Amino acid sequence: MGGWSGLRVLLLLILSVSLTSILFVRGDNPSPVGWNLSGGGFCQGTYTIFNTTLSPNPGVYAQNCQTGTNLFNATDTGFLVNSALKLMTFGGVIHFRAQQFSIVTTITILGNIPGTLGTGNTAYGVNLIIEGSGSGGTAFNRGSGVNGTLLVAKTVGMTMMQTSTSSSSVTCTPASGCTGAPSMSGFQLRDLGFDGNCKAAIGFDGRMHETAILNRYTNLSFGSGCGTTTFTTALILDGEEDTYVDRLAFDGAGTLGTGGAATDLQWQSLLGNVNVLNSFFGGQVNLLLSAQNVEIQASTLGSIKILQTAAATTGTVIHLSGNYLANIIGAGIIQLNGNTASVIRFDGNAIRTTSTIPLYAGAGTVQNAGFSGNTWAFGASSNWNAGGATLTKQVTAGDNHVVTGSAPTNFPFTIDGNGNF
Repeated sequence: MGGWSGLRVLLLLILSVSLTSILFVRGDNPSPVGWNLSGGGFCQGTYTIFNTTLSPNPGVYAQNCQTGTNLFNATDTGFLVNSALKLMTFGGVIHFRAQQFSIVTTITILGNIPGTLGTGNTAYGVNLIIEGSGSGGTAFNRGSGVNGTLLVAKTVGMTMMQTSTSSSSVTCTPASGCTGAPSMSGFQLRDLGFDGNCKAAIGFDGRMHETAILNRYTNLSFGSGCGTTTFTTALILDGEEDTYVDRLAFDGAGTLGTGGAATDLQWQSLLGNVNVLNSFFGGQVNLLLSAQNVEIQASTLGSIKILQTAAATTGTVIHLSGNYLANIIGAGIIQLNGNTASVIRFDGNAIRTTSTIPLYAGAGTVQNAGFSGNTWAFGASSNWNAGGATLTKQVTAGDNHVVTGSAPTNFPFTIDGNGNF
């Protein structure tokens, strides 16, 4: 019996050591601290980010899902995520739980992942996913609580997340595309909400050297409900050629009273494509873009502003298919801004114009425009081409239908007795 008793004592000692061996490390102080908050087996990805109010160390944690070790910071999720990235030599997944997280320090990807501290037009392939537990669909004045993961800006004028510290220095020209910051491919950002918190912030700045990037941005929301002071620009993807976005929601209806950004999405890809799918835009300018080819499908938006004319060897093709182009936002649906679009195709959209929202706004040139299978609502005193743009050729397939209103000023077609043109 004495031998069995001694064995039980030994087993209990081993179990005790095992249960207390999972340590956590402060993100701002790398020395081990002997207190474990590993939780109930909820760890996902490479690091799971969560916060707690529990004693003795309330704050935000990044748990390593392989070792159980925790990084810790009292208040700043941005600092903590940067600390986790420094340990992710081979990339991986950063997973946020369904909570609110304060971003005081900008989350910067390149330069924190080991081996990615490059300058200029250095190219990196990263195996990195940053994901939440849903994009916070009820967070922006659409109910109570946080129905997902919400990152909240805490510093005035800040960038909440960026690919590199030189992202803001990128310049884009028709001849060279976008240059001036390292490029990053193999990246996914998904299932997160960005709350600008009235800080005039940038949500995500992905400006980089232009090449075939193939990144993915899916199921993201941007907003706060405190007017255009929420974001100056919610999302910037200049240089991210052949990337696509899907299921983005930019909060608001384009007025100070209902929220929204000054610009929802800025995207220049002068040597490549811009692809937007299944998204909702609510800011003052929905899309600020320059590209060879623009594909916008099954989305709700009211304004597209062209930043630059693409290279003469390629031109710009904009294809709008299956969209709701009837929100009364901005200065016009297509804002040419003095630039030239080679081809614009309108296929299967619902389109509305008013006395202040023309189809074409500002000077510029559209060399060829085609209209097929759209429905139209022409408000009183509508104007098709308010800025006197040069519309070289406009073609209708004959299957457009006017639901309400009469032909606007500068309308190039004839509406028949059944409301078709």
